[in-house]
Amino acid sequence: MASLLFLTTIVSPEAALMAQDAVTPISGDYEIVTDGMYEIIDTERTPMEIEIADGVTEVSLQQNNSDTVNAVIVTNNSTSLQLTIEGLQLTSHSPIQLLGSGEVRLILVEENILIADASTAGVAVEGDAKLVISGEGSLVAQGGIGAAGIGGSPYGNTGTIEIEEGTITALGGGDSGVFSGGAGIGSGRLGSTSEITLHGGFIRAEGASGGAGIGGGALGDNAMITINEGVIHAIGSNGGAGIGGGGGAESDTINIHGGRITAIGGYLEYNGQLSGAGIGGGYNSSGGDITITGGQVSAEGGQAIAAGIGGGAIYIEGNYSTQSADIQLQGGIVFSTPGYNGERFSGLFPEGEGPSLLTLEFIETINGESSPVAETDISVKKNIVRTDANGMLYLYVPEDNYTLEDFEFTGSDGYRALSMIPETIQVASQQSNQGVIEWSDRHQVNWHLAGGTMDDTAAVTDAEDGASIDAPSPSPLRNGYTFSGWYIDEMYTTKAQFPFVVEQNTDFYAAWTSSSLYLPEAEMVTGIYNEPYNASIPAATDGTGNYTYELSRGSLPDGFTLNERTIEGMAEKAGRYEFEVKATDLGSGNIIEQGYVIEVKQAVPVPIHEVKADRLQRREPLRQATLTGEFQHTTTGELVPGSLAWVEPTFVPTQNRSNQDWVFTPTDQFNYSEVKGNAIVTFSARSASSSDEDSSLSSNANLAELQLLADGQELELSPSFASGTTEYTARTNVGKIEIAVKTADPSAKVYLGDEEEDDQFIIDLDEGINRITLTVQAENDRKKNYKVTITRDMSKQQESDVNAPELDEPSRGPANPVAGFTDISGHWAENAIHQAAFSGMINGYLDGSFRPNESITRAEFTVMLMKSGNMKREATAHERLFADQNQIEPWAKEAVSRAVQNGIVYGYEDNSFRPNAPLTRAEIAVMIARALKLQADTKLLNPFTDNNEIPEWASDEVEGIRNLGVIDGRSGNRFVPNGITSRAEATVMLQRALELEFNER
Repeated sequence: MASLLFLTTIVSPEAALMAQDAVTPISGDYEIVTDGMYEIIDTERTPMEIEIADGVTEVSLQQNNSDTVNAVIVTNNSTSLQLTIEGLQLTSHSPIQLLGSGEVRLILVEENILIADASTAGVAVEGDAKLVISGEGSLVAQGGIGAAGIGGSPYGNTGTIEIEEGTITALGGGDSGVFSGGAGIGSGRLGSTSEITLHGGFIRAEGASGGAGIGGGALGDNAMITINEGVIHAIGSNGGAGIGGGGGAESDTINIHGGRITAIGGYLEYNGQLSGAGIGGGYNSSGGDITITGGQVSAEGGQAIAAGIGGGAIYIEGNYSTQSADIQLQGGIVFSTPGYNGERFSGLFPEGEGPSLLTLEFIETINGESSPVAETDISVKKNIVRTDANGMLYLYVPEDNYTLEDFEFTGSDGYRALSMIPETIQVASQQSNQGVIEWSDRHQVNWHLAGGTMDDTAAVTDAEDGASIDAPSPSPLRNGYTFSGWYIDEMYTTKAQFPFVVEQNTDFYAAWTSSSLYLPEAEMVTGIYNEPYNASIPAATDGTGNYTYELSRGSLPDGFTLNERTIEGMAEKAGRYEFEVKATDLGSGNIIEQGYVIEVKQAVPVPIHEVKADRLQRREPLRQATLTGEFQHTTTGELVPGSLAWVEPTFVPTQNRSNQDWVFTPTDQFNYSEVKGNAIVTFSARSASSSDEDSSLSSNANLAELQLLADGQELELSPSFASGTTEYTARTNVGKIEIAVKTADPSAKVYLGDEEEDDQFIIDLDEGINRITLTVQAENDRKKNYKVTITRDMSKQQESDVNAPELDEPSRGPANPVAGFTDISGHWAENAIHQAAFSGMINGYLDGSFRPNESITRAEFTVMLMKSGNMKREATAHERLFADQNQIEPWAKEAVSRAVQNGIVYGYEDNSFRPNAPLTRAEIAVMIARALKLQADTKLLNPFTDNNEIPEWASDEVEGIRNLGVIDGRSGNRFVPNGITSRAEATVMLQRALELEFNER
C-alpha cells in the first residue's frame, strides 16, 4: 500500500534533542521502560512484541530497512505518551495497540505502513484510549477483517481519535460479507465510536464491507464527528455513509466548521438497494444531527435513494425512500448530489436560515452555438463536483455578493470559467439566485505592439489549451524602427519561440530596433504551375545603399530561388506561399524584414485536338457514348493525365447533333484545374426496317442556313441562300474559310465527302477554283446535295511569304528594329523574333500578330527553314508528289519540294506529308540537323532523363544539336520528344543553329 501524498520530513525539536542520544536496537520481544530512541531491526522471531511500560513519556521507534517486520507495539499507559514512528513497515495481528486510558500522541516521520492481518485495527484505539496524530510524515493504516484502519475492532468500543496533521490513508478491513467490515477511521463491525475530531492534514478514509469512510463500521453507530480543517476524502462501502453511520447504522452528531471535504456514500445491490448517505446515516438509518458552519463540502449519496446529506436509503412495505436527519446549514459552500431518486438534503432544518441555494448553469459556446456542459467534473475551490445532465450545478452558499473569482472554478484539459452572467450575484434567501458560467478551454492571446501597427487579421487572439500558434504574418511595422521579435514578458527578457504552445492566457510584446531602413511592400507577380517565373522584390531605401537580401521566414514556392532581389525558377507546385525577406544594410548593420506573398495558380490543361464522342443509339444515356481527347500543359506541351467524363452521364439526348457538357478532371488536381467543354452527340444511322417507328422518320434533307466566313467576315453567296437553291458561288483571298450550316430538321446530318461535319467547320482553299459539295442526309437516309464554287485569289501577304527577299546569312540584328508584331512585347523570345523577321525568315499574320505561343506546323517550319542559310536553292525537275499533295498550300509547295530534294524531309510511311500537323520536338531537331549539316559530337555528355523515349531515327540528331546548344531540355532535364513546338521555340532554335553555321563559315 502507498500513501496519497508524501511530504518532506521536518523533525520536531523534541526529536532533534533525542537524536543526540544513543539508539537502542530491538530484535525480539522487548519492554521499553525508559524514554529514548529505539530501532527495530530484522529478526527471525515472528511476531515480536514491543511493550511500552506505563510511565514512559517519550519514545521514538524507527526502522531503517525496507523489509516488512512482523511486530506488535502495545501501550497500556495511564499518562501521556509521545510516540514517534519513523519509516515503520509492520504487518501483524495488531501493529499498534493503544489499551490504556492516557493520551498517546503519535508523531509521523517519513512513510509508515501498518497492516493488520487479524481482526484488529492497523492502529487500534480501544476502550478509554485517546489517540492524537501529528507530524508531517505519512501513515497507511489498514485494519483486518471487520476492523477499522484507525480505531476499533469488531464488537468493541472505540476510544477518542484526533488528527492534527500528516498525510493519512486509513482503510477498513472486510471480506465478501455484505456487512462484515470496519470504517476507515472509526469503529469496527458492530462496534461503537466515542469521538472523532479532525483539525487538519490530508486524509483519505475508506470503509470496507458496509463500513463508513469516517464513523461507524458495518452495523455500527457513530457518536460524534467534528471537522475543523483539512483536505478530507471519505468513501463508505456497501451502504455505509461517506461520513457518519455504517451500513445499517445511524449517525449521531456531525459538525463541519471548515476544510475541503468530499464524502461519498457506499452502495451495493444485494437483495435490494443498499445505499448510504454522503454525509449522515448508513443504509436503513437516519442521519442524526448535521451542522455545517464553514468549509467547502461536496457530498454524494450512494447510487440509489440515499441523500447527499441526510439519511440512507430505507425499504418499507415494498418501497424505497430516504431516511431523514436534522440538518443545519449555517455557512460554507455546500454541494450535495443524491443517489438515484434520493434527496439532496433529507431534513433541512430550519428552512430559510444559513446558506441559500445558488443555481449555476455551465455552457460552452463553439462556433456561435451554445450547449450545456453536462455531467462534467468541475473544481470549486479545489473541491471536485459534477454538473447534472443539463449542465446545472447547485451550491449552498452564505448570503453575500459573489464574483467569478470567489469560486475558483477550474476543469481538466485546460478548461476554465471565462465569464459569469451577471458579473456579481447577490445571494439572499427568499429569492432566485442564478447565474450562467461560460466554460471554455480557450485562452486569450494578446499582442502588444509598443507603437507599431499590424494587420488585425494577422494574429491569433484566442486558442485552445495546448494549441500551437505561429507568429503573426506579416510582422508588425513601426516607422523608424526594425521589428526584432516577440517577447513573453514586459521586461523583454524571454523571447518567444514559435510555434508557441498556449497553456494559459498569454501576452506577447513586440520588440523594436531603431532604424531608418525601409523595405517597401509589394504585390508579387502570380506564377503558373510548371511555367518559368521571374520577378523582383522592391529595393531597400533610406540606408547607405549597400544591401543584401535573404529569406528570413516562410518559404518560396518549390522550384524558386532568391538571388539578390530576383525570384526565379520553375513553379513545381501550386499554392499560396508566404515568406519574409530580410534586407541588411552592410554599411550600418541595420536590418529590416518585409513579408510578401506569391501565389502559384493551377495550370489550365488544353485539349490537343477537339474532344469527340462516339455515336449514340436513340434513347441511350450519354454514358454509352465514349469520349476521346487528350490534354496538355499550355506552355510545355506535356500530357496531363486525368479522366474525361460527361457532366450528366445518365442524361438521354432527344435531338441529334446536340451539344453536351463534359468535364476533364486531372489526376493531379492540386496543380491542374478542371476543364469543362462540350461535344456534339450524334445518333447512329438506323438500319432499314418496316416497323411503324421507321416509317415515321423524317425525310427533310434541306438546309435552313448556309454561311461562309473568312477571318470572321461573312462572304457573299451568289445567289443569296434559299433552302431550295442548291448551287452557289463565292470569292475570297484567304487560305481557310469557316462554313456554318443548320439543317431544317435537327435529326439530319451534313457530310463533306465521307466525313460527317459539325454545325461549324473549317476547310482549306487552293488558289483558283475550289468546288465543295455538302450532302445533307435526312433521318430516313434521304440525301440532298448543295454545291458551292469558291474562287480564291492570292493575297498580298501570301505573295510576301512566297517571294520574301533571301539572305545568304542570318542577320545580326538591325540598328533600328523592324516595326514590331503586336503580341511579342515582353515575350521571352522577343529579340529572336525581331532578328528572324528582319532577315525575312519569318512573317506574321494579316492582323499584325506573330502568335508566338501557338504550335508551328510542318509546312510553316519547312518554309522558315528553306528561307534560311544555304537552303535557298531551287528544286530539281524530279519533283516528288505526296499522297496529300493537295493539302500543301501554294505558298509552301516550293519550299516543301526543295526540302525533299535536299534530303531534309521524307514524309511518312503512308506517303503523306501532313503539312498542317503540329511539329514535334524530335522532328524539328532532325530537320535542323539535316538542313544545316551541323557537325557535332553525338556522344551526349548529360543525357536527358527521358532518353529512352527519343525515337531511334532522331537520337543522333537530338544528341548532336543538344551538345551544340541549339536545343534545351524542359523541366526535370527531359527532352519530351513528342512535345509540340511553339512558333517562338522554333524561331529561337533556328536562330541558334544559323549562328553556329555562320561562325563556322
